[in-house]
Amino acid sequence: MADDQQEDTAVAERLDRIADLIAASLVRDLEREEQFRLLSAVGYSPTRIGELLGIRGNTVSVALTRMRQKAARPKKKATAKPSKK
Repeated sequence: MADDQQEDTAVAERLDRIADLIAASLVRDLEREEQFRLLSAVGYSPTRIGELLGIRGNTVSVALTRMRQKAARPKKKATAKPSKK
């Protein structure tokens, strides 16, 4: 039974690695913020995103926080300037 568990663990680790490779490949040509947003949306942690992209997890975390804050800000309405006659 221990052998079955070890084999299951090994298979799960290989599948995780395959998923990571696919995810990194899919976002390869995107802007950094879009990479962060997409990988976060499918459940990757900032630390894992950083590992996949070769950057610090803290950099990802800060960027995601700023993106959320920016999205939460109320939109400014464009004000029309009075026309001069």
